[in-house]
Amino acid sequence: MHPANPNIPAEAGQEASPEGTRDPTEEEANVYERTVMGAMKMLYSEGSFEKVMAVLEQGKDDPIGAVAMVAQQILMMLRKSSKGNITPEILQGAMMEVIAMIAELAEKQGIFTLDESMFTQIVQAVAQSLSSPPESPEAQAGPEGAPEEMGQGMPQGAPQGPPAGGLVSSAQGGM
Repeated sequence: MHPANPNIPAEAGQEASPEGTRDPTEEEANVYERTVMGAMKMLYSEGSFEKVMAVLEQGKDDPIGAVAMVAQQILMMLRKSSKGNITPEILQGAMMEVIAMIAELAEKQGIFTLDESMFTQIVQAVAQSLSSPPESPEAQAGPEGAPEEMGQGMPQGAPQGPPAGGLVSSAQGGM
């Protein structure tokens, strides 16, 4: 999804498109761009890349679960670090970009290729996991600092959690 229209609902007094959405404000577009760039940094940073590759490799028999888990972890970390700057609408748009980045990475590395149906299933799984408001850090953190809900709601046999030490490093830009 392009930052020009991350499907932000139109508010009273704003011009809406026929679909009932509006163009983002400059600040919203900037937050969106920083969110996507933060995801790229997390995905490709030293230490994180190897962990992401390990999860994708382990999940080659369940690519939907593997991609969904990586995307969930990245997006939840971004949402938490944003201190409320990432609205649900921005997060949904960024979600599509993050899933596409992970799918492209898996394909370029020769691990697996997603078809449109698989991509749709991943989007549904990740969107469902992100639909709840962020909890306090104490409620979210599991034994390794990874969210406890990670791996829940995934298809049977999905990778159940990130490698020890978490899936991605904290190489995130400030939001």
